[in-house]
Amino acid sequence: MPADPFASSSNRRAIKWRLRRASRAATELGARNHFDLLIADRGLPDGDGLDLLPIIKQYSPLLGIALSGYGMPCDLQSTAKAGYASHLVKPVRFPELRQVLEALIPQVNSAALRQMRQ
Repeated sequence: MPADPFASSSNRRAIKWRLRRASRAATELGARNHFDLLIADRGLPDGDGLDLLPIIKQYSPLLGIALSGYGMPCDLQSTAKAGYASHLVKPVRFPELRQVLEALIPQVNSAALRQMRQ
């Protein structure tokens, strides 16, 4: 596995991540594993990344960040409608991604606690 790019994060939370380059592979991985967060590109070779979050949410209560080359209001609305917590326009700079991740971590922790109580 590549070095953890978040290792120096101020929250020091351990982050494990998996990379899949296609919708089908990501869906299969999501069905077999628990995840707290999905970062999905809209432009996948076998589908729209927006479709991933509702599918994988069937297996894990997770939050999502959508990546797209488009940032018009209609793009942001479709991302929100699909259930994504954030929409980042490419090219995404690492400080911007880190800021979004750090803002979502409390929500991710809350979702994990809710699941544990069920």
